[in-house]
Amino acid sequence: SLKSDSRKPISFRATLLIYSLAMAALPILLVGLIVLNVLIDNMKQEISDNTLLLTRSLASEVREFLVQPLNLLKQVEEISIRSELIAPEKQNTYLEKLVKNYPFMELVMVINNQGRVIAVAPYNENIDGIDMSGMDFFQTTLAQKRPYWSPPFIPSQTSQPTLSISIPSAQGVIAGYLNLASLGDIVDKFN
Repeated sequence: SLKSDSRKPISFRATLLIYSLAMAALPILLVGLIVLNVLIDNMKQEISDNTLLLTRSLASEVREFLVQPLNLLKQVEEISIRSELIAPEKQNTYLEKLVKNYPFMELVMVINNQGRVIAVAPYNENIDGIDMSGMDFFQTTLAQKRPYWSPPFIPSQTSQPTLSISIPSAQGVIAGYLNLASLGDIVDKFN
């Protein structure tokens, strides 16, 4: 024997009510989806704008970080050229004071045309008077007569990533070691 279906058929009125509610909800859902899509697009644009602003600010800070050492070396060049301002025997003392004001510079050297270090800060008797004529930064700076940035390296004294920066001078070359770990401080400012 077959069981008869005990469910009541849905009345016309109930069916009409369900369809009316669905038709009323459909525009609300469509408007909601459109608004959600616009909000998502606006958020993406805002994130993109903020990222661009952050990138530009970081680039500006890094550019300033890289320009400062060149300015320092140019200042050393000016003083070393005008030996009447600072006697040669006092150049190391002057360089010491200058380097203390620029903590990102590990070392600054004044090198004569023959490649001999004639002043160094911080003072190191192992570097003072050493022959640098075979060093790439010295040869390249003299040959190209423009600032030279070496590839990064890690000196055993500091174990920190470093660049050698050098500029030509009337006496020979002014060179410095730039500690790249200081770039981490710049990046940390943006976190």
